[in-house]
Amino acid sequence: MKKVTKTLSPEAFEAVCSIWEQHINEFIFQLSDGSIPTLRNAEWSVRKKRIFVCEPDPNGKKKRGACGPYFSSFTSLNRAAAGAVWKLFKRFSKEHGLNSLERLRNNEKELGRYDFRASNSETEDEFSCSIYLPGEWNKAGIHISMTIGPRYRNEDL
Repeated sequence: MKKVTKTLSPEAFEAVCSIWEQHINEFIFQLSDGSIPTLRNAEWSVRKKRIFVCEPDPNGKKKRGACGPYFSSFTSLNRAAAGAVWKLFKRFSKEHGLNSLERLRNNEKELGRYDFRASNSETEDEFSCSIYLPGEWNKAGIHISMTIGPRYRNEDL
């Protein structure tokens, strides 16, 4: 018996994961293309995403969500570079439908920690960027991650 494959729905978990991975790679490219000199040709390490499974709905189908992929570069940045990353982060987030944007400024001056977050309240997708300037309490670097909100797999749609 021949197995029939269902066309991948754009709302399916698999499709959304693939699209966000492309978007994150695009963001990393924008950071590394020379617009921020200290990140030009920076080495990035990547950790794979982790998938989590939600409780079954009344029909017994389970949604899935994902954390990651995580990108890190231990390149030392300065305050001006962190500001430039924030500008790119804002533009990128708006272009990709993340309607809630936040910059947590509490630790910027004293600790040199920058924390940017964007999310979409409807899909529960979240995008974050943390920058640690070199200092007594920090290992310098930039860390970028994505959390994909719960969605059904293609076969459950």
